[in-house]
Amino acid sequence: MVRMMKMAAVSSITLLLICCSVITSTDSQDVCKNYETMGETIVIPLSHKLQKSERLKWKHGNNIIYSGRLNDTTGKLSGTVHLKDFQIEVTENGSLLLKNVKRNQEGKYAPEVFTSNGQAVPGLFSQQICVLDRVPKPNVTMTCSSSSVTFRCVVGQASDFNIQWLKNGKKIDAKKRDYTVEAKLVETSPISCRISNNKNANNNMTSNAVLQTCYSSKIIPEKIWGISIWVIVGGGAAVVVLLIVIVVIFCVRARRKKRSQLDDEEELRLGWSNQQQQHQHQHQHQHQHQHQHQHHPAEHPQHHHHHHHQQQPAGHTGPRQHRAKQQRQPRPRAPEPPSGHPEPSPRLAAQGPKQIVNDDDEQPPPLPQPRKKAPRPQRGHHVSDGI
Repeated sequence: MVRMMKMAAVSSITLLLICCSVITSTDSQDVCKNYETMGETIVIPLSHKLQKSERLKWKHGNNIIYSGRLNDTTGKLSGTVHLKDFQIEVTENGSLLLKNVKRNQEGKYAPEVFTSNGQAVPGLFSQQICVLDRVPKPNVTMTCSSSSVTFRCVVGQASDFNIQWLKNGKKIDAKKRDYTVEAKLVETSPISCRISNNKNANNNMTSNAVLQTCYSSKIIPEKIWGISIWVIVGGGAAVVVLLIVIVVIFCVRARRKKRSQLDDEEELRLGWSNQQQQHQHQHQHQHQHQHQHQHHPAEHPQHHHHHHHQQQPAGHTGPRQHRAKQQRQPRPRAPEPPSGHPEPSPRLAAQGPKQIVNDDDEQPPPLPQPRKKAPRPQRGHHVSDGI
């Protein structure tokens, strides 16, 4: 009796162990080992090489999402997608392709292959897929304190993320939320932080790099508002040169324009002066002809000259004849003495040549000419003529 009771106890323990192993194996298959990010593409491979006339089914949980068959003639797989909400494709080798994966696509994906006799192919591999939200992009803030600087990685949504600090784009030994370092050690080194999901390291985002402003060993900074100081200096120099060129061009054009105006005015003035001189010369020429015709007798044409006064004969003691001058009135003749004899006029002292004055209104009188020698008439004849 006791023996039978011992055997019953052993059987119960064995049955309990078998049940626990079955439950454990089932739970181990349902444990999520593949964490994927929303919006990505997932490939679930088929661990069997399809043969001709074999049929393939893909299940999501208990739902058939695809069924197809390998064509005997072409050797290509052709089938039908049963869930239109899923963006899925099946490759030539039977692998399942999930595009733009979403939260409702989480779960177990299992393939089923049947031979032409309807027998199921054993040992096919299934996968449990879990979909995670994409991590947000972090920001880096900076706080200065004496000779050190503290960087903080700020995440919009508080969650269980892994933090990794980067210096010049390379990982450093810093994985906490705050990173404190001596400022002069990172004077010109950009600092950034990267956060990733603790279940999927590929689901990560990196912040923009930040350059510390707490310490500077240079008087002139290398960058101003994120722009290199040399770019700013070069741009300023180019603007100054351009302004100088523009000012020079305007000055040259203004000078040429003024010179052109002066040349035009000079040409107009010269043209007007030439016209006035021509009119004056014509008027003077006509006046000289009229004046000479009035004061010279017609019977002595050989003593007439346009530009010189009339020569007096040698020994003549009478009054001098009129000397022609431009635009002047003739001088009146001196009255004769009452005795009827002409009074000899005193001779003028010899004068040097007069300086010619350039005047458009009046020309200088002609220079005096030396008297020509002529035979003196007899005195008695002259007296008798006077009587």
